[in-house]
Amino acid sequence: MAKNNHSTSKAGGKNTGRQGPGGRKPRADAETKRQQKIQTALFEIADAASAVTDMQSFYKRLHEIVGTLMYAENFIIFLYDAATNIRSVPYVADSMGDLPPPSGPVPPGSLLAEVLAHPHTLHYKKKQNEAAVRVGQMYGTPAEDFVGIPLVVDSQAIGGIIVQSYIKGIGYSEEDIRLLEFVAQHIAIALTRARAIEETRQRNSELQIINSVQEGLASKLDMQGIYDLVGDKLREIFDAQAIQLVSFDHEKNLMRRNYLIENGQRLHVDPLPISKVWAYFIGNPRTTLLNNVKDFIAQVDPDFVAPPVGHTPRSLIAVPLMVNGELRGAIDIESLDRENAFSESDVRLLETLANSMSVALENARLFDETQRLLKETEDRADELSIINVVQQGLASKLDMQAIYDLVGDKVRDIFNSEVIYIAIRGIDDRDRIRFPYALDHGERFQMRDLKFGEGLTSKILVSNQPVVANTLEEQIELGSVLEPDDEQQSYMGVPICLGDTAIGVVAVQSYERFAFNDSDVRLLGTLAASMGVALENVRLFTETQQRNAELAILNSVGEAMAKTLDVKTVTRIVGDKVRDIFSADQIGILLLERQTNLLHLLYGYDKAHDRYLDDGQVKPIPLGKGLTSKVIESRQPLLFGTQEEKKGYGHYMPPELVGQIKLCESWLGVPIMVADNVLGAVLVEDYRPYAYNESHLRLLQTLSSNMGVAIQNARLFDEIQQRNAELAIINSVQEGLASKLDMQEIYELVGDKIREIFNAQSVMIGTYDPDAALTHVNYLFVNGERQHPEDSPLSRFAQYFINTQETVVINTNAEQRVEELGMFVRNNAQIPRSMLYVPMVVSSQVRGFISLRNMEQENAFGESHVRLLETLANSMSVALENARLWEQERMFRKALQRELEIGREIQAGFLPDELPLVEGWEIAASLLSAREVAGDFYDVFELPDGNIGLVIADVCDKGVGAALFMTLFRSLIRATANLDYFEHTGQADAPHSVEERLQRAMSLTNNYIAETHQKSSMFATLFFGILDPRSGKLAYINGGHEPPLIVRAGNVREALRNTGPASGVIPNWSFEIRETQLDAGDVFFAFTDGVPDSRNPDGEFFGHERLFDFLQRNDKPPQELVKVFERGLQEYIAGATQFDDITLLAVRRERHAFRGREGLGG
Repeated sequence: MAKNNHSTSKAGGKNTGRQGPGGRKPRADAETKRQQKIQTALFEIADAASAVTDMQSFYKRLHEIVGTLMYAENFIIFLYDAATNIRSVPYVADSMGDLPPPSGPVPPGSLLAEVLAHPHTLHYKKKQNEAAVRVGQMYGTPAEDFVGIPLVVDSQAIGGIIVQSYIKGIGYSEEDIRLLEFVAQHIAIALTRARAIEETRQRNSELQIINSVQEGLASKLDMQGIYDLVGDKLREIFDAQAIQLVSFDHEKNLMRRNYLIENGQRLHVDPLPISKVWAYFIGNPRTTLLNNVKDFIAQVDPDFVAPPVGHTPRSLIAVPLMVNGELRGAIDIESLDRENAFSESDVRLLETLANSMSVALENARLFDETQRLLKETEDRADELSIINVVQQGLASKLDMQAIYDLVGDKVRDIFNSEVIYIAIRGIDDRDRIRFPYALDHGERFQMRDLKFGEGLTSKILVSNQPVVANTLEEQIELGSVLEPDDEQQSYMGVPICLGDTAIGVVAVQSYERFAFNDSDVRLLGTLAASMGVALENVRLFTETQQRNAELAILNSVGEAMAKTLDVKTVTRIVGDKVRDIFSADQIGILLLERQTNLLHLLYGYDKAHDRYLDDGQVKPIPLGKGLTSKVIESRQPLLFGTQEEKKGYGHYMPPELVGQIKLCESWLGVPIMVADNVLGAVLVEDYRPYAYNESHLRLLQTLSSNMGVAIQNARLFDEIQQRNAELAIINSVQEGLASKLDMQEIYELVGDKIREIFNAQSVMIGTYDPDAALTHVNYLFVNGERQHPEDSPLSRFAQYFINTQETVVINTNAEQRVEELGMFVRNNAQIPRSMLYVPMVVSSQVRGFISLRNMEQENAFGESHVRLLETLANSMSVALENARLWEQERMFRKALQRELEIGREIQAGFLPDELPLVEGWEIAASLLSAREVAGDFYDVFELPDGNIGLVIADVCDKGVGAALFMTLFRSLIRATANLDYFEHTGQADAPHSVEERLQRAMSLTNNYIAETHQKSSMFATLFFGILDPRSGKLAYINGGHEPPLIVRAGNVREALRNTGPASGVIPNWSFEIRETQLDAGDVFFAFTDGVPDSRNPDGEFFGHERLFDFLQRNDKPPQELVKVFERGLQEYIAGATQFDDITLLAVRRERHAFRGREGLGG
C-alpha cells in the first residue's frame, strides 16, 4: 500500500491478451458488453452522488462499482485540500489488513506533492513496489501490481483512487488503467457533487444545533447553567473524549474549569495556575486547531508535565470566548486516541457556538452584577441604619465598659449568634488579652485572660485583618484555641483599630457551617471601627483628666523642691508625694554612687509598719543585684504584676529586710535621669497583683525626671561648696609647693596637709625605682606616728599600678582585694577596711603614689575624696618634677660651663700668639667665639723655604669635641707642611716644590682623618695656601671652605673657589691646586661661614652681598680692616644670639712692593 508520499513511475502495463482466430464478431460482442458495463458503472456513480446520505456509504458504493469493472479487492480513496495542503484517507479496503497513514500535511518536495501538483497516473510492479517500500516511498506489504490515479476537477487534484493486487498473476493491463482513468474523471465529478450535498446537509444540521443551543441560552441567566448547557450539547455533537469550558482570572493567574468531562465522566477540579500552553493561547487569542498536540506542546513548553487530572490529547480545537475584545475563557474539545480528529466544519460550528456562549455569559455576568449591587444597596441601607443607632449610643458614652456593653448587645441583636466576645489587648501588659464582654447563648460570662500569641484573636491583632472560618476544621487549621466541648462551626472576627494599630477584636461564632458572608464581615468591621473611635475618645478624655491631676501634683512637688538644695530633703518631698498619689505599700528612692557602684537608699517607706527606712538601716546594694540595678543599667522602666514575674527577672531582697517586710505582688521602677546620666531609681510596690499600668508608669517617670533635676541641682550646689573647700586646700598646698625646690620638703608639706584633710589612720607617700625594682616610702604616718620603713621589693600590685596608671579604690572586701591585687603586707600588719591609691604620673610614667587607709570603716572613700587626692597628687607630681628638673638643670649648667671653658682654653691655645712679620706684607687675623665653642681656627706660619703658610678652617660640630679636632687639623697641617723627608725612606731630600708641599699636606691630613676617625664623622672645611712673599704668587687648595676674596683697586675681583671636598670626608682624594697673583695693594680676605650666617634680631642673614659691599667701601690696612669689620658685624647682630664662631684672615701686599724673582718653591 502506498505511503503518504507515493513514489511514481510512468511505466505502464503491457496488454498480453491475444485475438482469437477469425473472432471478429465475438470480439465486437465483447466490446459492446464492455461498453455497456462502463455506461452502467458511470450511471451508478452519478446516481450514488445524487442519493448520498453520508459520505462513507458513498465511498463504499464507489468501491463496489469499480469492482464490477476490474479486480478491486484492495481499494483506497484519499482526499486532498489544496488550501490547507492536508490529505486525508476516508476509505480503505485492504486484504492484508494494512492501515493507511494518519491524515496530515503533504510533505513539500515529496513524490505525492509532485503527483498532486502535476496530476498523472502511477503504475508499479512488484520490484518497483519493493524498492519503494525500502526507501520509504510506500508502506505496508509490497503489492504484485499497483495503480494510483489522481482525481482532478478543473485541473486541480482533489484526491485519488488506488487499486492493487497482492496475488501473483492478477494485475492491471493498459486497457484497465485507461478505463480506470476514465472512470476516475466521473468519480471526481461525483465526489465533488456528493461533498457539496453533504456540506449542505451538515450546515443545516449545524444550524439546527445552533438554534437549539441559542434557545437554551436565552432562558439562562445563571453562568454555571450556561456552562452546563453548552457542555452537554457539545457532548452530543462532537466525537470527542474530553470537553472543557474554562475561564481565566488574569489578576491571580488562575484557570477555572467550569465544565470538564473526560471519557464520559464529569470531573470537578480546583483552579490551577495558567500553564505555558494556555499562556500561549492567551497571548494569541484565536481559534486553534491542533491535529498533533504532542509536537505543539514540545515547541511551546519543553518542560510540560501532564496535569494530575485528565490525559494529554492527541488532537484538539480551542476556541476563545471573547467579550468586547477581552479574552474571558475558552471552549476546548479534545481527542485522546487519534490525531487529525477534527475538520474545518468542526471548527466552524464550535466558533459559532462560542460566539453565542460569550454573549450569554456576558448577559449572565451583567445580571449577576446588577443583582449583587441591588443586594449591596439594600444591605448598606440596613447597615447604615444600624451604624447610626450604634454611633448615637457611643457618642453619649465616656466610660469604656459602657461602650463594650453597648456594642456587644447590638452585635447580639444583629447577628443572632450563639457566642459573642470583645477582646482587648492590654495597654499595661502587652502579653495579655482580656475580655470585657463575652456572651454565650444570651448569657454574659467572664472569659479567662488569654496569653497574646494564642488563638485567632492574636492572629487578627497581628495581621490587622478580619478572619472568617466556615467550619470547625478551618478554625483549627487557622490556630483556634478551643475548649474540649466547643462545637462552634463558624467564626468571624474583625480588628478594633486605633489608626493602623489593632487594639482589640470583636468576634461572633455560630453552630452552623458557612454562617457568615462578606456583608456580615463588612458590617461587623464598621461597628468595630466606630467602637475604636469611641474608645479613643474615652481614652483621650480620661487621659486629659489624669494629666490635669498629674500636673497639679507635679506643680506642688516642683514648688516644694524649688525651696531646697539638700538632696535628702528633695528625696523626702518626692517620696512622700509618691506615697500619697500611689497609695503604695512600699516605696524606695535609691541613688547610685558611681565611684563605688553602690546603691544608697535615701528614702524608704513600709506602709505595713508605717516606718521610714534609709541607708542607716539598709546597707548599700552593689550595682548588678536586683531589679533596681536592671532599671539603672538599662535606663528603662520595669513593670511587674506578680511575684513570679519578679523572680524571673532576678528580684533581690537586702538581708536586713528579709523577714522584716512583707513581699509585694506588683512592682514598678523607673530610672532617675538627667540628660543621658542615670542618678538612681524610684520604685513603688503593692500587695495587689497588676496594681500598676502605663499611666502610673508615665506619672512616676515625670516625677522622677523633676526629682532628677532637683537632685542634680542639689548635688551641684554641694559640689560647688565642696570644690570651693577643695580649691582652698589645693591653693594652700600649691602656695607651699611653689616655694619648695627640695623634694623631701615637698613630701613633708603634702603629707601633713593630707593628714589634716582626710579621715584616714594611715597616710603614705612612696616612689618607685623600676631599675632597682624597689618601692621607697618617702612619707608615712600610721595612727598619728611617723614611721620610716625600709625599702621593699616591687610587689605585684606595684607592677599593676605602674602599668594601668589608674586610681585604685577598695571600699569593701578588702582582704580579698588585697590578695587579688598582690599588695605588699608587712608581717602581722592589720589589713585596712578601705584603701585609696592615687598615682603620681610624670611624662606618662608612674613615679610614685599617695595612699590613704582607713582601718575601721568600709566605703570610707567616695568620689570627692578621690577627686581631691588626685588633684593633690597632680600638683605634687608637678612640684616634684620641677624640683627634679631644677636640680638636673643646675648640674647640667655646671658641667656645660666647665666644658665650654675647656673648649675655649683648647681653642685659644692653638691659635698663633703672634703672626709672622714678612717684609712688604701686612697680615691680620681674629676669632670671635660664639656662646658655644665651635671649631674655627686660623694659622699663619713660615715654611723652611721662606714661603708663608696661610690656613683658615671650620671643624664641624661644637663643644670640646670640635675644639679637640681643631687642634688635630691644625697640628697635621703644620707638621705635614714642614715635613722635608720622604715617607718611606726617612732620608733627607731636596726641598719640595710648593705644589708638592700643598698636595702632601692636604692628602696626609685628609687620609688620616678619614681613615682613623671615620666613626666620629668629623671633618673640616679647610683653605690652605702657600704665599711666595717675593713674587706675590699664592698657590692654594680650597677643601670645601667659604671662598676667600681678592680685593684689587677697591673692587672684589676674584673668589678662590673650592678645589676639592672638605678634609676628612673622602680618603685618597687628589686635590686640585690653583694659583693667583697678589700685586701691590691687593688684599687677600678669608672668613668662615659664621660671617654670612650671622643674623640680626629679625632673623635676616648678613649674607655675601653685605660682605662684598663692606670690602669695596673700606680700603684699609689689614689690622684696621679686621677691627672695623668686626665692629660693623657686631652692630648688625645687635645682641642676637651668635651660634657660630666668626674667624677672619686678611693679608695685603704693601703698595710700594715690587715683583721680585720667584721663590725657591717656584
